[in-house]
Order: sequence, then structure tokens, then C-alpha cells
Amino acid sequence: MNIYFMCQQKKLHLKRLAGFCRESEMTGRRRNSNTRDLPPNLYNRGGYYSYRDPRSGREFGIGRDKRIAVNEAIAANMELLSTQHISLLDRIKGNSVTLFCELILNFRNEIERRQLSTNTMKRHNQRLKIISEYFGGVPVKNIGIREVYSFLEIRAAGSKFAIANQYRALLSDIFKTAIASGLAEEDPASATRPFRTEVKRSRLLIDEYLLIRKIADVQNEWFGLCMDLALVTGQREGDLAAMRWEDIRDGRLYVEQQKTGAKIRISLPTTISRLNLTLADVLDNLKKINGKNEKLLGGKTARTIAAQFRIARDTSGLKWEGDPPPFHEIRSLSGRLHSAEKGSDFTQALLGHRSSSMTDKYRDGRGREWKDI
Repeated sequence: MNIYFMCQQKKLHLKRLAGFCRESEMTGRRRNSNTRDLPPNLYNRGGYYSYRDPRSGREFGIGRDKRIAVNEAIAANMELLSTQHISLLDRIKGNSVTLFCELILNFRNEIERRQLSTNTMKRHNQRLKIISEYFGGVPVKNIGIREVYSFLEIRAAGSKFAIANQYRALLSDIFKTAIASGLAEEDPASATRPFRTEVKRSRLLIDEYLLIRKIADVQNEWFGLCMDLALVTGQREGDLAAMRWEDIRDGRLYVEQQKTGAKIRISLPTTISRLNLTLADVLDNLKKINGKNEKLLGGKTARTIAAQFRIARDTSGLKWEGDPPPFHEIRSLSGRLHSAEKGSDFTQALLGHRSSSMTDKYRDGRGREWKDI
């Protein structure tokens, strides 16, 4: 089926976005003497006129002059309409116009090939739905930096800057995938400036790790070793929980990360010299208590691992200025320790990052660690 017709359902949604359907369907406002002769999206608030952006619901004051308000509203509606549909001239000339919904279809095919984790796919699908509802049937050529930034501002409402940045990254991924497929020529999302966010989660320091580790030993023998396994391998809770004894062969621990699909082989002699902690020793100790189970951690789930860490952390009596570090912060601590001993390239490979910039974020102690010079 022609993709143009596949996008028709998305185009119907544009009527609501641009405010060109009947007012009773779009806004539910009642007709009265104040609104009867006003164009869509223009409101009379006690003699003061305001225009509501149908895409975001945000209102803009225009003033008390009705003539000016009506003209401004009509101009805004026409501008929205011009960006939200295929022009008559393009249709008459038979010009091929790529709609944004085609980029979504293309991106869905791409992420299916990436074999992402169930949770990551769920997050992508939720966000793709929201993006599709906003841009779905809009011609790609009509989506520029301004249009993308307007969408991101809506997502950032209520100081949700981190969420807005996640949408920005996803949009950029969509456009880059489209460029590689010949469906787009540029990525307007990457040209927008990221929202500045305040990191609230505290990093975990080595002394704090060791104190929590002592409590974990008393709490549950398996969990103390789980912390060691996380520290020496730098892997996430879900990947730790999934590790099997059969994954150990040829002197290496084979890991296929659930989140990214990265495939890593970690040498058993891998060591954190500062703690005299070696992967082979950790595995030997786990074998003594979980050797009869097919999994290294005896079938414990990622949720159980995270919960056990919270108990040990809260029992320690340690305090942090920001949010207390979760179990995942052991991964950052692992990255910093390995980086100090073996360099950033080793750490990037161990953590399974595609880019060094992501590894740099993990290596950042967020001002909690002293630099020796």
C-alpha cells in the first residue's frame, strides 16, 4: 500500500492540531455572543483577546482591539495550516512529498533490527506515539528547528528538562535514521540546544561502597558477591541477573547486554587492583553458594538486586546531599576505577558504550572525588 494513504489517518489528526475542525469538536467551547464571530482558537476573556495554540494548549494574549486580534488569529491559523498539510501546488504538480509518519515507520523498522530490551522498546513506543500525534502527517520539509523546539518546550513544561532532552535525542535518532535511508536531508533536532538539567543523584564513592559491602555480607552472602560482580564487570542489574555458568568459556565471561545488545567478552583475570578484586575470584566464590543453579546469582531478579542494595545502603547510616545512589551507581564507580587503572578505551568497551561521550558521563564523579596531581 502506498505510504501516502497509510498516512491519511495521521493527516486527519492535523485538523485537531491546527484548529481547523469545528470548535465544538476541538475545544468544546460554547457558542455565545462573545465567540460567535471569532475565528478558531481565538477567545474573548472579558474584553481581552487571547489565542490558544491548538498543539500545546498554551495561550497568548493579543489585547483588547478586536480587529487586530481577529487578524492575528487568522494569520496564526493560516501559518499553522501551511506547515501541517501538503500544498495544493505540490498535489497539482504531482511532487513527491515525504510525510513525517514515513520517518516513524522507517525508524520502527530500524529499532526492531537493534534488538533492544523490552523496557527500552516500551519507552520508545510511548514516546513515538506522542511524537506521531504531534508531527504525524506533517511534510518533513515543513519541520525545522523552530517546529522541533516548540515541541520540546511542551515536553519541558513543569521543569521536565531531562524528559525533554530524551525526546530531543529520540527525534535526532529518527532524523538521522531517515537521512541514512534517503527520506530526509537534515536533522533539525540536533541543531536545538539541549535543556540544562540539574543532576540530583549522588555518585557512589569507594569508601561508601566498602561500608555498604560489609553490611551486604551480613545481610546476604550472595548479595555481597553480587556487588563485587557488578563492580569488577561494570554491568547493569538485569545483565547480572541473567548471567549463566554456561556463559563462562575460553577463560572469559560472555555478556550480551539487554539494553543495547552490546556483546562483551570479559577476561576472567580482569582485576581492580585498588581493591585486589579479580573476576575469577568472585566467580569462584559464587560457585560455592550457587553452583547448583544455572545462574551465577541463583535466579535473583534485577528488582531483588536493587531492593537489597537499598536496604544495605539505608542501614549504613550514610548521608548524601542529593538523592542517595542506587545500585546502578556501582556501574559508574566501576567505570571510574577501571578508567584510572586501564584507561578510557578499556572502560568504554567494558561498559558497552557506543560513544566515548557516554563513558565520560560515567567517569564523571560530579564533584565528589578529588583529583590527584
